[in-house]
Amino acid sequence: MKKDATESMAAGLPAEIDGMNAGVDRNWQLAVSLIAAWRGADRERADLAVAQRLASLAAEDDPAAAQQAVLGLTALSNMFLELYAERADSSPETVLYDAAALNWEDGPACP
Repeated sequence: MKKDATESMAAGLPAEIDGMNAGVDRNWQLAVSLIAAWRGADRERADLAVAQRLASLAAEDDPAAAQQAVLGLTALSNMFLELYAERADSSPETVLYDAAALNWEDGPACP
């Protein structure tokens, strides 16, 4: 059941979500469709699923849709970063720095 809902969202936001969130920033709706594409794929194909969804957005909607989706993901990730920092009694900058340090063995995460 969960996978069916995720696949439905990956193909396009269901009508009930569009109706409920008519006033919500479109960037977030597009970001949710990218997250759904990621979650609907197995781990080996998640990157491809997101790339295909971005290409689909650009082809079906308009070229700016992919950029709007990425901006929505950025806004969502910032929201979760701030929530985590608040719960951890830390600053968002410290949490971001710590997250970048976790990826250091693969090379610098930030320029």
